[in-house]
Amino acid sequence: MVFKMLPGLVVVAALALAAEWLNRWTGILGTASWCILLGAAFSIWPKPLNTLRIGSKWAEKYLLQVAIALMGLQVSLGDINEMRLQLGILLAITLGLMLVAFIPWPKAFRQVDRNTRWLLAAGESVCGSAAIAALSGPSRVRSENTAASILVVNLLSTAGLIFIPLILSAVRASPMDSAWWTGGYLQSAGHALAAGFSMGEESGLWATTLKMGRILLLLPLVLLSRILFSGRSEQSERSSALPAFLWFFLAVMLMNHFAPLPEPWKVQVLAADKKLIHMALCAIGLNIDLRSLFSSMPTLLGLGLLLTLLHLILLLAGWLIWTAN
Repeated sequence: MVFKMLPGLVVVAALALAAEWLNRWTGILGTASWCILLGAAFSIWPKPLNTLRIGSKWAEKYLLQVAIALMGLQVSLGDINEMRLQLGILLAITLGLMLVAFIPWPKAFRQVDRNTRWLLAAGESVCGSAAIAALSGPSRVRSENTAASILVVNLLSTAGLIFIPLILSAVRASPMDSAWWTGGYLQSAGHALAAGFSMGEESGLWATTLKMGRILLLLPLVLLSRILFSGRSEQSERSSALPAFLWFFLAVMLMNHFAPLPEPWKVQVLAADKKLIHMALCAIGLNIDLRSLFSSMPTLLGLGLLLTLLHLILLLAGWLIWTAN
C-alpha cells in the first residue's frame, strides 16, 4: 500500500515546492492558490493521474488533518483570555456569516448549493483556505467547489492585504484599531499577520491574537459540519464523536500553553505545518475537474464579494460596540 501511495505523495510534494517558488517569484495569488492551480493543471493528463490517485487522496485527507492538529501551536490561551471581549464579538460575527449559508439567495446565486455557501462563509470568517480545506470533507463539498472557494477567498484576502493597511495608514488608526481590522478581517493567516505587523509591532501582536482566536473556531465548525451535513444514520453514529485530529489539536494547544516548545523548535514545526497544508491543497487540485472549477468561479466570486461586504459591515458594528465599552 505504501508503494502505491508513494508516486502521489512525491508529486504533491513537488507541486507544493513549485507553488512556493512561483509565489516568491511572482508575488501574486499566494502559495495556496498556486497549489490549487498547479494540481488542477496536472490533472489534465488522465493516465498519470490514475497512478497518483491513491497517494493524492491520502494526502488530501490525512496530511490535512495532521496540519490542522499542528495549528494548535499558534493558539495562546493567555492572550485569548486577555482579549475575550473582542474575540466574543468576532465569534458572533462568524456565526452571523455562517448563517448566511441557510438564507434564500437571489436567483443568480441559487446554483451554489448550501454546503458550498457554508464552506465559503467559513473561509471568509475563520482562516481562509485552511478552513475551507478542513470543512470540505465534513460538509460533503465537491472538490471543484472546494478548489474554487479557495481561489476566491485567497483573491479577496490578497486584495484586503493591499488596501486595508493603506486605509488604516490614511486614517492614522491606533495599534488596537489596526489589529481589529487586520487580525479580525483578513482571511489568510499569513495576510492577517503581515498586514498587522506592517502597522507596527504592537498592532502585529494583537492582530496575531485575534487571528489565532478565529482559527480556534475551526473546532466547533468541523463538529457542526458533521452534524448538519451527514445523513441520519451516519449522524447517529458519529455526531457525538470528536474526530481524532481535533483531539490532537486540543492536545497541541494545551501543550503550547502549559509546556511550550522552545521557540526555534516551534518555528520549525510551524514551517513544516505550512508545507503539509500546501501538499494537501495540491492534492485537492489534482482531484478536480478543471472545466468544472472555472465554470463555478464567476458565481462564487460574486458570492464571495457579497460575503466580504457583509463581513466588513459586521466588523464595523462590532468595532463600535467594542469602542463604546
